[in-house]
Amino acid sequence: VCNTLPATKLACVVSKVEFLHELPAEDEVTARVGQIFYDVPSLQESKSIVRLSLRKEVMITRCIKLNTVRMRLQVAFAQRAHIIVSDDNSIDWVVIIHFYKVHDMLTDMIDASFLSMPCAPSEENKRTNYQKTSTVLVERVIKCALDAIMLCGDIAVKQATVRDMSTWDIATEQHRQEWVIDAT
Repeated sequence: VCNTLPATKLACVVSKVEFLHELPAEDEVTARVGQIFYDVPSLQESKSIVRLSLRKEVMITRCIKLNTVRMRLQVAFAQRAHIIVSDDNSIDWVVIIHFYKVHDMLTDMIDASFLSMPCAPSEENKRTNYQKTSTVLVERVIKCALDAIMLCGDIAVKQATVRDMSTWDIATEQHRQEWVIDAT
């Protein structure tokens, strides 16, 4: 119980963030299973993928389950992303976030930015600009999510310890052990 009291943000349990434009081979099976179990639009619509590697030891110590992380991310991103969690192996715990319709959001922005240019842009320039812009957008969204999403605890509690204490029970007229949580 004491380990769950200090505030734990998503940033506290993430060890590595990777911004990808396609799913790595080791995560494809997990993504397909996620599509089968959850009602998901085609993941081909967007190439904006984020792979979060989690600190397993911190999550175990603070009693945070992978499903809790998935549900908090699902609520935060509403219907804008598909969240997949994987604890298939004992080494890495991974969260894959596949954003929907980033292409639709950015196409209008990029087309508008090229309208102000004196000459028409090539398809190569549009593609390069799209990838850079989509990466910046997704990086900003993830940075905000890491700082804003609270997984467990109370922000006022910095540390908690537990101790046992012997008390006298008047009703049974016996000594009994009680556990006390000291929080600072």
